[in-house]
Amino acid sequence: MCVATEADRATILREVAALHTGGNPASMVVWGEATPLAAMGDGRVLAASAAFGKGRVVVVGHGGFLDTTEADSEVFAANAIAWLGARAKSPVRVAGLSEVIATELTRRGVAFTRVEGGIKKIDLAQVDVVVGSPQAWTKAGREEELKTWLAGGGGALLAETAWGVLQLNKDLTIDTLAANRLLEPVGVRFDAHANSPEGKNKAYPIDAALLALANADEALRQLANESTFEVDANIPEKEQAANKERAKARARELEFAAKVVGSAFESVPLESQFVKHAKEMAASHRERLDGVYAKLGMPRLTAKTDPLARALIDLDSRLANELPATDVKAHASSVMFPGPVGKAREASATITIDCAVPGWHTTGLYAAPGEIVTIGVPDALVGATIQVGAWRDPHEHAYRVRLRHGLRRFAITNPTTAVASAIGGPIYIDVPEDAAWRGKGSHAVKIQNALRAPHFKLGVTDLDAWKNEIRTLEAPWAEMETNNLIFTVPSDAIRTLDRPDLAMQHWDKVHEAMQSLEPRTPNHWADRPYRYVADVSVSWGYMYCPSDGPIVIPASAAADMFIAENFGVTKESKLWGHYHEMGHSHQNPLWTDGTTGEVTVNIFTVYALHMVNGNAIDSEATRCAPKYAMEIFRRQRDEKRRFEDAGGPFESLQFYALLWQAFGFDAFHTTFDAIRALPSDQRPKGDDEERNRFLLTFATTVKKNLGPYGEAWGIKVSDATREAMKGWEVWMPEE
Repeated sequence: MCVATEADRATILREVAALHTGGNPASMVVWGEATPLAAMGDGRVLAASAAFGKGRVVVVGHGGFLDTTEADSEVFAANAIAWLGARAKSPVRVAGLSEVIATELTRRGVAFTRVEGGIKKIDLAQVDVVVGSPQAWTKAGREEELKTWLAGGGGALLAETAWGVLQLNKDLTIDTLAANRLLEPVGVRFDAHANSPEGKNKAYPIDAALLALANADEALRQLANESTFEVDANIPEKEQAANKERAKARARELEFAAKVVGSAFESVPLESQFVKHAKEMAASHRERLDGVYAKLGMPRLTAKTDPLARALIDLDSRLANELPATDVKAHASSVMFPGPVGKAREASATITIDCAVPGWHTTGLYAAPGEIVTIGVPDALVGATIQVGAWRDPHEHAYRVRLRHGLRRFAITNPTTAVASAIGGPIYIDVPEDAAWRGKGSHAVKIQNALRAPHFKLGVTDLDAWKNEIRTLEAPWAEMETNNLIFTVPSDAIRTLDRPDLAMQHWDKVHEAMQSLEPRTPNHWADRPYRYVADVSVSWGYMYCPSDGPIVIPASAAADMFIAENFGVTKESKLWGHYHEMGHSHQNPLWTDGTTGEVTVNIFTVYALHMVNGNAIDSEATRCAPKYAMEIFRRQRDEKRRFEDAGGPFESLQFYALLWQAFGFDAFHTTFDAIRALPSDQRPKGDDEERNRFLLTFATTVKKNLGPYGEAWGIKVSDATREAMKGWEVWMPEE
């Protein structure tokens, strides 16, 4: 076997300070005897080398690394070719060589010949080094041939933008990706991440000091050692300064190692030696680790505060998400999140599932951490999914406040299914979206050994039962439901709520108001109740609205959703963010362009505050007081700014605010209805067309010439739009 050594790495990285690519490269995890060649600050690897039987491979996460003179990419590629073909007779025979690499090889006097022809025609017996994509070799039907050739002594410079291949090939998964099938046996596996530049000039700097730690096995060894440098106050000052620097460097190494290991746990096969070693290490430190996890979130667990615990918690999460239910144990962190449970269990409970409604069906039952819950279904529900937990946020942070996997799903393949979760959570039956399920009717589901959780459904739940029993049930999370909306919140948020009916009626009104202005877009769960899920992990912003799942809000903002004072006129609404996120699911891309995603959403926020809460259309609560709106308008007009340069979302919102203050929201209703009804061949494409379409349609609604108004805001008003408006009186906002 030919194992890459430190000397080999030095050869490949000679005179390479940074790499560059024109796109967003894929990243990979490296373990075993594979060698990282370029890594990011979060521990993800962008390039690696490895032995492949008697052969060698160098792997990069984007073809652009091999076809540019930016940074030192062409130097890296030429070094790699020379290393891969070092044992071949001169000249080195290379297939798939780019002009950039050929020029660099020529410049440095490396003898090579090009092997011409496509992948299907290349005779590997006449090739020393192949440059190309593993997926392309698989598509050509030559994956096994390439593997055999490599094992026999060939060299390959392989480039694969894994996330891009997955996007273009919906039948593939990260597990079935050709590059991963080929490279996993030698310790390299792509993940599904797309990565952005970290250095200046959009390059990826090479930090040689950390590259050894970018191998997950080596990183794990360093974490197991956990040795740190402490400064002794009794030693001379010069030595203290040196020790402080070494202590900082060691802390940096351990922090980086924890990130590498955490990334590895996302994708390295569970049967690998790396995972086996990690399990052994976790077992030997279990008591200490559980003590740390039992206080998770107080404070946040970081690679700096406890590198080993930060790394190994991701292994716990991976195992909890993939082990058979019978092997799942309660995780120590479950006491902190989702929270402790009471002792009561329902020996058996029956709920009804209506297959006409796709998606998650609330059962009102809760699985305790690490306990088996048995779910029985009729044959008609075989093919649906059982879900424990509602927390879909991927916990994309450097820190941990809970396990990364906040829910666990089990396919229903038999009438009886045993399920379990390491942290526990609400139990759902997830009905497929397939139209064939719509006519299956309603069916009883039997659930054994679960807790009853606080659950209120408007028009169904008895208020006395709610106040006297339901709201005090000993599950840490509750669900509040109407036919339109469902909220998953900490039970503490509703323990003292006497009138859940009034709270949920309010939210129904908010939803109905937004729905009347513009219906929910099809990809925002338009055919089922819409959901909010509170979480201690919010990966993007304060709250966010994904297109394919529930709105995510911080657990700290859950109680505000049920406080009556927040449902009326307030100077600064505590529900702005909650309304805002619901508004995202109603935005129509025909009048929301590439720069107004965080602008037009607040048309719905203001509309709800006005129509449901009762705030005046020009009140301060709407953040669109006329004085402020005119100030922004004058600045746009006088400074001749482009519309997209108005400032932040609230500055751009004043374009719409001046219109609703002058013409009311009925004009928006009519405008949105008209744009939604456009035939496909008349729908706008691109920012300018979308702005012109909105401007013209609104002008048609109010019978005013809005061309000068749009131009004052920096919109490029087209000749066709001007022509269509010229018969109407010009309108401009009054000072």
